[in-house]
Amino acid sequence: MPNPVFDPLPDELVNALESMPRDELAQLREKLIAERNHPRRLKEMRRVLGERTQWLSIVLEDIFQPHNSSAVLRTAECFGVQTVHVVEKSRKFKISNQVAMGGAKWIDVERYDQTPDCLDKLRAQGYRCAAATLRDDALPLDEVPLDKPLAVLIGHERRGLSEAAHDAADVWFKLPMHGFTQSYNLSVFSSLCLYELTQRLRDSDLPWRLSEEEKERILTRWLCQDAKAIENFACNILLHR
Repeated sequence: MPNPVFDPLPDELVNALESMPRDELAQLREKLIAERNHPRRLKEMRRVLGERTQWLSIVLEDIFQPHNSSAVLRTAECFGVQTVHVVEKSRKFKISNQVAMGGAKWIDVERYDQTPDCLDKLRAQGYRCAAATLRDDALPLDEVPLDKPLAVLIGHERRGLSEAAHDAADVWFKLPMHGFTQSYNLSVFSSLCLYELTQRLRDSDLPWRLSEEEKERILTRWLCQDAKAIENFACNILLHR
């Protein structure tokens, strides 16, 4: 039986939810709410959705250590970033349950085999791609513009981002380092980036919050996977209609 805290919803259910008309989605959502009958939890879900954003996203390229990638998922969830994109060129993306602490349950993880496929999709959605690097001509993070949605590219713990990722990026950035050690731990680096960028975003007048339809669709997915919801009547009807 799938563990609803760590396992994703079945692809059939995710696809059905994404394609469902909003009126049908609302009916399903009301059934799920009635079945769960947990108003305090529902209120908390809606509060969190009010702080979620798709304006900022993370791209992880070929991360080696599961505890690092899992820590990034946990951090992204804490900062309200809804989607993390994962490129699995030579390493399959694995989640450490003890590190992620259930954070993967509440965000969307999109997987790709190749970096260009990921970046092409992001650009088609209007994102600017910013590559983390140690190169001398990179911008300080606080100078990376946020006037359009931003995807932050972070690479392998030792090698960093691939040449393909560097070449395809719209901008390079780096964080200052003033000690002997010339690299941050990957999960720490991600946390510093997300803190800086989300603070700037939330202090701005940019339309960084989710649309009402995005909130509705994400809330319905959360209700479907919450606790025993994946076993319930409404989800089973949806899967087999």
